Amino acid sequence: WFNAFPTIEAIREGGWAWALQIYLINLVLVLCWAGGIHLYFYTFAIQGKYLQFDMNAMQKGRKFTLNDQVLDNMFWTLLYGVSIWSIYECGLLWLLSQGLIPSHSWQEGPVWFVFLFLIIPIWDSAHFYCFHRLLHMKWMYKHFHSVHHRNISVGSWSGLSMHPVESAIYLSP
Repeated sequence: WFNAFPTIEAIREGGWAWALQIYLINLVLVLCWAGGIHLYFYTFAIQGKYLQFDMNAMQKGRKFTLNDQVLDNMFWTLLYGVSIWSIYECGLLWLLSQGLIPSHSWQEGPVWFVFLFLIIPIWDSAHFYCFHRLLHMKWMYKHFHSVHHRNISVGSWSGLSMHPVESAIYLSP
């Protein structure tokens, strides 16, 4: 964190190199995490079938944007998921650097820190529930959420493989 991430001072000073730096960090994190899990469980099958969650192989076919589930999931995750996540992160860091939102660090306010530590998972779960119900309404499902539900076989790239509108909703809390 301290070596790779831009400082609040660098963000405050302006320019957009810091935003590109954050995007690249997020891109590398997702490639290493989801890509590493995919390599471990699917490409090299190191675990074999032992405790395998989904016995189905990754799918191929015309229902996927690139005719391959893994490539399709990587496309939606890397192009939209990481981009939207990075935009939200950069926006919050810029607001923080300008003093427009408080940091609520342990040193600045332990009570707020503990309160937020406890309330954020509750808020995130409620947000997910409400908006996931909304995304299953017929029109929303047809136009946005169906991209995510093309994944019959669940893989490491499936979680953030979403239409950009769904990514914007899902990553917003």
